[in-house]
Amino acid sequence: MYDNWYVIANSFSDSGKTKKSIPKIEKALIKKGVNYKISLTEKAGDEIKMVANATRLGYNKILGIGGDGTAQKIVAGIMMQKNIPNNKVLFVLIPSGTGNDWAKSKGIPLDYSESIKILKTSKEAFQDVGVAKIINGQNIKTKYFITYSGVGFDSFMLKKIDKYKWLGKLSYLFCALMN
Repeated sequence: MYDNWYVIANSFSDSGKTKKSIPKIEKALIKKGVNYKISLTEKAGDEIKMVANATRLGYNKILGIGGDGTAQKIVAGIMMQKNIPNNKVLFVLIPSGTGNDWAKSKGIPLDYSESIKILKTSKEAFQDVGVAKIINGQNIKTKYFITYSGVGFDSFMLKKIDKYKWLGKLSYLFCALMN
């Protein structure tokens, strides 16, 4: 049941450090006997399209490699895809981001060899998913989130922070001080 996974890896996570970890993670997956197909993101938002493609191909097990942003986008992709009922899609994350807040809140080990062990268990948990409707005249956008949602200063910061991601955990603080 838990041996065919569609892997969505964000090599840009953790200021690009995840790129070096992906081959090691793949070796660990093979060693554990996990069958998978992997896709690497090229830009933010690719995860949503990749989930739609995975479910169109019949995959109902999605493994993300990345941080909180990767997790958010994969879950959004699960919610937006129309191929498999959302409650029939299993999502697991190998944390490889800067903060890994969602993984920490779920008790997912930050060491990839330990987090891979989760794939072979039958323990599952449901995740609440928040939804925000953004209305701009006649245009309505629907956004899904699993960790947090922010408006005002937080939204302003997230628009600016990409150019400071190379600073890792200090990027938010630096961005706040510079703006």
